[in-house]
Amino acid sequence: MYSKQETNYLSTGTLPIGNPGSAKNVPTAENFTNPPNYSFPHHRLATVLRNPNKIPLVLVACGSFSPVTYLHLRMFEMAKDYIRQNTNYEIVGGYLSPVSDMYKKPGLLSARHR
Repeated sequence: MYSKQETNYLSTGTLPIGNPGSAKNVPTAENFTNPPNYSFPHHRLATVLRNPNKIPLVLVACGSFSPVTYLHLRMFEMAKDYIRQNTNYEIVGGYLSPVSDMYKKPGLLSARHR
């Protein structure tokens, strides 16, 4: 069962913040999945394949990354090595995609810090 505060948030997207009688708008799930003025960084992707016979591939790692560690970055290197040696793909880019603050994982750092 949801608390009164959670029920209010689920129906209105508003949580009381600060004084118990005041409510302040907080970002809703819609704002996290479709933020205003967001543009996907296409400019960071390679636009020309070094080998035109290969299939372009973008690596994406999703997770909380709280905090980002050396092994998170190493994961990309391992994937890159495997792809280059065992597949017909060419990597054109890679992205770390941290979960939003809506994930509510205990101890999760703010998205601003990840």
